[in-house]
Amino acid sequence: MLNKIKVTDIELSQGIATIEGLENYDELQGLVRLFGTPIGYVKVPVKAGKVTDQTLSQIILEQHNNQIISQLLHNGLATPATKSSGWRFEDLLTLSPPEYKGSLPLVSVAICFSDRISDLTITLNSLKHLDYPYLDILVVDNTPDGKAEIVVTTQYPHLRYIRELCPGIDWARNRAILEAKGDIIAYTNSGVLVDSEWVKALVKVFAEDANVMAVTGLVTPAELETESQILFEKNGGLSRGFETKHYQIAPEGKMPPAFLCSPEMFGTGFNMAFRRSIFTEIGYFNPALDADADVQGNGDLEMFLRLIKEGHSLVYEPSALVRHQECRSYNEMRAHSKNNAGICSALLCSAINYPDERLPIFRMGLVKTVAHLVNFLRSLFKANPSSVDLVLAEIEDWLISPINYLKAREKTAEILVEKGFSLIKTPEKADPQPTRKPKGSRAVRVLELNQQIEAIADATDYANTRIFVTRNGSAIGYIDIANYYQSISISRLQAALVEKFGLTLLEPDADANIDFLKADAIAALIQQYEGKRKKEEGIETEGLPANISVSVVVGTCDRPEDLRKCLLSLMAQTSRQIRPVEIIVVDNRPETRSASRVLVEFPDVEFIKEERSGASYARNAGIVVSTGDIVVTTDDDTIIPPDWLEKLIAPFARPEVMAVTGNVLPAELTARSQRLFEGYGGGGLSRGYKQFEGNREWFDSFRLHSVPTWLFGGTANSAFRANIFCYPEIGLMDEALGPGMPSGVGEDTYLFYKIMKAGHTIVYEPSAFVWHTHRRDIADLGRQLHNYSKGGVSYHLTTLINDGDLRAIFGILLEMPKWYAGRIIKRILGWTDDPILIILKEIIGYLAAPWSLWQSRLRVNREGFSSPYIPVEQRTTTSSELK
Repeated sequence: MLNKIKVTDIELSQGIATIEGLENYDELQGLVRLFGTPIGYVKVPVKAGKVTDQTLSQIILEQHNNQIISQLLHNGLATPATKSSGWRFEDLLTLSPPEYKGSLPLVSVAICFSDRISDLTITLNSLKHLDYPYLDILVVDNTPDGKAEIVVTTQYPHLRYIRELCPGIDWARNRAILEAKGDIIAYTNSGVLVDSEWVKALVKVFAEDANVMAVTGLVTPAELETESQILFEKNGGLSRGFETKHYQIAPEGKMPPAFLCSPEMFGTGFNMAFRRSIFTEIGYFNPALDADADVQGNGDLEMFLRLIKEGHSLVYEPSALVRHQECRSYNEMRAHSKNNAGICSALLCSAINYPDERLPIFRMGLVKTVAHLVNFLRSLFKANPSSVDLVLAEIEDWLISPINYLKAREKTAEILVEKGFSLIKTPEKADPQPTRKPKGSRAVRVLELNQQIEAIADATDYANTRIFVTRNGSAIGYIDIANYYQSISISRLQAALVEKFGLTLLEPDADANIDFLKADAIAALIQQYEGKRKKEEGIETEGLPANISVSVVVGTCDRPEDLRKCLLSLMAQTSRQIRPVEIIVVDNRPETRSASRVLVEFPDVEFIKEERSGASYARNAGIVVSTGDIVVTTDDDTIIPPDWLEKLIAPFARPEVMAVTGNVLPAELTARSQRLFEGYGGGGLSRGYKQFEGNREWFDSFRLHSVPTWLFGGTANSAFRANIFCYPEIGLMDEALGPGMPSGVGEDTYLFYKIMKAGHTIVYEPSAFVWHTHRRDIADLGRQLHNYSKGGVSYHLTTLINDGDLRAIFGILLEMPKWYAGRIIKRILGWTDDPILIILKEIIGYLAAPWSLWQSRLRVNREGFSSPYIPVEQRTTTSSELK
């Protein structure tokens, strides 16, 4: 039994509030909207009858930050003022999309009714709230006894009541075409609740692009109260996503396989609109596809396929939103599965009308038949027995629906002649216009960002257009649009700009670092939606008391210029005005004296030397002399934003948190080696932009995999409660691991391993980011990745030897070889440009790791272990006063 899910809207521009009164629900599904535009869903468990604003804001920003950023950029491009005053992301946060100022045509809204009066009443009541001045609303009653007449004529006298005696929704749709007065016909069904902006969103698409002949929109569930409704939604529901999509093919072109395989991607008859004139050109809906209960053929999908095949444009616009009370009972789910199977009839109809598509449709039919059989086999292993029954019913209907359609075709042929309908117009093809260029041709145009974006109407002789984008006359890139001999609308240009350039639209610098911009944008979103909430509730944004002291340990190794930049950024930390902060620099190559010369410029920084080579030795030396309640580690080749330290230590307000790590972003990507490294492992040193955490439960969840502690990052950006270093089960960093030792790396991942194994929590906080300077030389990159491979094996061997963790065997013998094999295959296929010699160096490092770890252990035995960490209150001699 599936428990009820509360469905609601969450409008970000109005603030995120706690949702209460959910005692009868186990989960909340929120439709996130930004100035009315749907962004996506969030699903949140209900606790104590509510979902808090804190939980909502965190999940929304984690799951939908990209969509929110894109929508804000769309709003900015559509607003002239943002161009004249310059681009700042913070200015976009409260910028709503501009109102459409053009002329508004008369729109005929057709409600096709065939079932329950209660459903019809729901729909008609929702129509009262439409925010559109020029409406012609028709109720097309397709019931045999005309049961809607009394309700419509008495309770809704301002609506037009029309009776269609021929059974089938496509007869009702065709009758609406004949009766409609508006230039645009918007269709929906009884049982649908339309959004107040529904018609306006549809009209806006038609008005901005004269080439668009059909628009479909988003269909979301109005409720998820029954098990059937929840199962229906889990199986995909009626939503087609939250991105605007343009569907079109070249004149006389063939349909892409994806269009034929999944024509449901175009939308649904519950929410569709057409220019009324298109039906005189391509014909009416085919009523043989929805003639009776045995023929559910998706006449709406066949119309979409036909419209696109005839060279017209269809747009899916999620802002045109309706809600549907879908499948409240098992019988309704069964009827919908029959409707899904009717796609086969729609494809058969298209194959009859378009001989050049018959072979591709036949192939797609075979593919979907196999998919149905696979789905049946999968359903056999599911716990819910009704799903097996539904899949079997769908397979049955899939196989017999074409036969039923062919029979229905004969029955409806005579009626069609009587009513004067033409299912499809097949006029002789006009000769190609003499000015048209070949299909492979490409127009070239220029778009200046600092000027108002205008539609491109002078590229109609070309099938494709390349638009070079400039800022202040300097080119920053280009976008390609397949316009198929039609003009290109403003909205389409804006969408292409956001998709191609994203946040770089905000930055005049042509070499802007997208990671920098993304991190800053997410920080602004957090401040907008979480900071505002905390301020309104009187909550301090800094969760850690000001009396908690911090020691920052910086390891350096003969990089004086990098060290100077790092220290300058550390001295600028806002934390120094909030709490006691000491900065400790540990020179791991003191014989060069380069660090000591830099430290002359920073008298407030404590300077110590560690002659034993190795990052673990150096960090341990700094940790041992530190006096802060929290110990932070970073490297000399990082540059640090002013608010980094406060963000990094904020999670320590929770007593169970013993370590926090942050994001590491590239300070530059100018050299090829830097770009290659940033692609290594899916993002270089970055671990993404979503906060997450690990604890003993997470640690134990990997039963047949090694524990991926590397997901938390590294000690280039990490913080620890100082007292964990005196816990016997944790201790200091393992001196045999890490840079500077034969083993390569692994000191940080093993420390994270020990912390979680001991039952403590580690938090990854992406808003606490630092900039890191990657290796600028290919040879240096090769050595670095060689050490990474040695360190990976060394980490696994250490957990196996020291902790008896047999999962390490999976890491060494299965996961790492699979990783190398994948890199080699991708390189051979040309999917990456990683130098093959670097990959070979990684493999050599993998093979050399056991010997290297043994050598590291021998070296530590010779040179000795680090002095133990002693809590400050237990030290016999006090450290110098915190700076």
